[in-house]
Amino acid sequence: MFYLPSLSTYARQSWNDVIYTANQYKNDVVRQAEVLLLIHSLSPDEQKTALAKLIRVYTDKSVNENQTFKSIKKFVYSTILPAEKIDQVANELDNQEQQKIVQTQYTWQAVDEFANTYRPLLRALLKVLVLDGPQHKAAQKAYHFLQDIFKREQSISKIPFNEFPLAFINTKIRNFIYEADNHTIKTDRYEYECYQQIANYLMEDHSF
Repeated sequence: MFYLPSLSTYARQSWNDVIYTANQYKNDVVRQAEVLLLIHSLSPDEQKTALAKLIRVYTDKSVNENQTFKSIKKFVYSTILPAEKIDQVANELDNQEQQKIVQTQYTWQAVDEFANTYRPLLRALLKVLVLDGPQHKAAQKAYHFLQDIFKREQSISKIPFNEFPLAFINTKIRNFIYEADNHTIKTDRYEYECYQQIANYLMEDHSF
């Protein structure tokens, strides 16, 4: 639970502004991810057509059986579907879990696309936001980390990887945000996740 040191109108409004803006960001991301998924996905009919063409390769008399498998693959890629589309069809036919993974990828791509729109306002709001409390310590650590950077007007892209608090990031999504082995982090995605968690916790405790 978060606490407001002062229940001033200004402090309460800062909570409302963060919640509203973070939710708008999330809504835009969800809508854009759906658009991206629609654009890049094949319809069920297209999947069936592609699968039929792939199967017919085995009975196509125009295909020289003495060709190397490499040559046959090249023929398939050039006349039926490119390799990445074949993988896409296979994955979509395989199971729904893969579909969720693809949708998650597009969600983070949408975060990148909307970062320039929401980043300036959310940073300004975070600079004046006051949070405290015994719970959500991992998120609070990330909040204080970002707030300090923005108040100092530092470039987040120049902050060393090992200085970023990462404990608040769920293991299911961390691969979309940072790579520990390479010490690289996608800062827009990091900020987005921090804003979303803060907004969620604020909504939980909005009776204060």
